[in-house]
Amino acid sequence: MTSGMDYLVVGEYDFAIVDGSKEYPFVIKVKDTTAPVCASEVGQITIGVGQNVDWNSYFHATDLSGVTFEANVDTSTASTQDVQVKISDRFGNSVTKNVSVVVQ
Repeated sequence: MTSGMDYLVVGEYDFAIVDGSKEYPFVIKVKDTTAPVCASEVGQITIGVGQNVDWNSYFHATDLSGVTFEANVDTSTASTQDVQVKISDRFGNSVTKNVSVVVQ
């Protein structure tokens, strides 16, 4: 196990059960199949023209393997846009959130 954690990190682990003179080797494969979790549900955000969006400050997403955000939003001019935000971990698990972005 990883120091300070109560779970195995993603990977393959070789083990063996020994019964007298017999050994029974086996492998445990740990996979990450869980999408990131968002602590907040957001319906609308308002930002200034030219401002970058810090998506995590709105969604507060967490995952044991970290999170990344993907979204196409144009902040170059004032507008209101319906945006899909894809929140992923490094193993490809993801969740998509819809949010209205008001650029003013």
